Formats: sequence, structure tokens, C-alpha cells
Amino acid sequence: MAVQWPNYWNRAYILLEICEDQLSGETLQFGFKKHSGCCLALFTFKHVTEYFIKKGSKVYCAVSDASKTFDKVLHNGLFIKLLKKDVSVRLVRILQNWYSKLCAAIQ
Repeated sequence: MAVQWPNYWNRAYILLEICEDQLSGETLQFGFKKHSGCCLALFTFKHVTEYFIKKGSKVYCAVSDASKTFDKVLHNGLFIKLLKKDVSVRLVRILQNWYSKLCAAIQ
């Protein structure tokens, strides 16, 4: 698949920097947040499970694969929700422009 990841991520990072004051997320969310991500999520998971195991508790874990979730998002509905959350029209238009040009090619 031919995707220009570095260019996309650079633009996304710049956009997040510019619009950071308009964007807030769930405090327990690890992805798509400044100074957070998979490494922090795995670190937290490891230490929480170790803590409860050392205390003699049983630890149960459920894992969900959401890798295809983003392929099934109704983008126009997402943009409407962003506008209802008072995200700037300018930001929503930038996102609409990016999503309208998305494509993938398998070689």
C-alpha cells in the first residue's frame, strides 16, 4: 500500500499544535494525545496488573481490536459532531479537505 505517512503525520501534528486549546479528550484515553500513546498505555497496564497480582487478586483482561474502526467512520457525521462541540469551522474544513483526498493503492 502506498501511503505518505511522514507528510500526513507532520501536518496532523502541526494541526494539533495550532488547535490544542479546542481539543480535549477523555482523561483515560492514551492515543492521540500529547505526551501519551501506546508505550504509556502498556506501561500502565503492566504495572496495574502486577500490583493486583502481588496483592493476591485475580486479574482478568479483555482486549478489543479496533484497527478497522476508523475505516467505518461516517466522516460527515463526525464533522457535524465536531461543529456541535464548538470546534472551529476552519479546523473542520481542513479535516474535510484531508478526508476527501484520502486514497490507498495496493501494488
